[in-house]
Amino acid sequence: MKRILLFTVVFSLILSVLSYASPQGMSTYENLCAIEDDFIVRCKGVGVEDEALKAFLDDMDSTVAAFQTPIYAQDLDTYFITVLLQVMQKEEHIPILIAFDMAYQEEIVHMLTYRTVPDCMSNFKRIVFNEKLIFEMDDDYIGVHDPEPEPEPEPEPEPEPEIILPFDDIKEYDWAIESIVYLYENGVVKGTGEGKYEPAKPVTREEFLKMIVEAMLKTNSMFDAEFGGGAEGKWYKSYLAAAEFYALIQGIYDEPVFDDGVYITRQDMCSIAYRAALRADITLPKLKYSTEFYDRNQFTYYAYEPIIKLQEADIIHGKGNSMFEPNATTSRAEAAKIIHKLMLLKK
Repeated sequence: MKRILLFTVVFSLILSVLSYASPQGMSTYENLCAIEDDFIVRCKGVGVEDEALKAFLDDMDSTVAAFQTPIYAQDLDTYFITVLLQVMQKEEHIPILIAFDMAYQEEIVHMLTYRTVPDCMSNFKRIVFNEKLIFEMDDDYIGVHDPEPEPEPEPEPEPEPEIILPFDDIKEYDWAIESIVYLYENGVVKGTGEGKYEPAKPVTREEFLKMIVEAMLKTNSMFDAEFGGGAEGKWYKSYLAAAEFYALIQGIYDEPVFDDGVYITRQDMCSIAYRAALRADITLPKLKYSTEFYDRNQFTYYAYEPIIKLQEADIIHGKGNSMFEPNATTSRAEAAKIIHKLMLLKK
């Protein structure tokens, strides 16, 4: 009898700490609105109406209510991801699916890769499954235990050594520093001189060819003899010859004499990068749902598949509001980020 009473007390304490009990009669939608949950805030931030949110969350409630057995806490993440994606892919909830893809790009990759729910969605997860969730406890846990000794104080961590960057103009580009340094250390980029990388500057066609060939493929004197016509004496001659040999630019740049100094467009960059990945025997993973870019009618015929495949592999992203802007330029920082991701796949 004492063991049962103690189990009940401990179970109640754990449940009150780890789960968010829903007030009697309140739906998931009402609970999430009441606590201004992250899911509600983000979805509304990308334009989802209250009616659509309520319909989607009510549908999730109905799906979970139909479960015939309780769900153990250790299985909760798997159940939540399964139900979330199952309900979200229904035709009537497509606006939620689109909004979720826009607002939770990094979290989607996390869920699909590790099959765990990110912390920002933990309240959502527990509220949806509140009525079905139980916690499993070992018998050894129930009983009287000696108090645990207080942990010894951890030593103060030593300060990390200051990282010396190869370029003095990339400190503000924290999202691209790792990629730029990686490319520099692997001989892909050297900067523009005087310790500068010029990360915001648009990358030219010949600069991107040099970066992609250095990173993914190789040059060869035999290529120079047969390809790269019209670029004699130019610094990029070998890279243009290699690009022609590997068929990276056929159908994209077919002018008799390669016109240098022209900024590369986003769709041409994707097409060349995709072809280089194929030549390097890289298998692109499918980490994300395809984004139906609103300006896809502006894609050239050769760029459509490369853009979709690279977007699904989380190599490239749109420019916001489901727009890709295929004819816009790409900065040197963005180019480094894309090539870095492809190099990691090559490993």
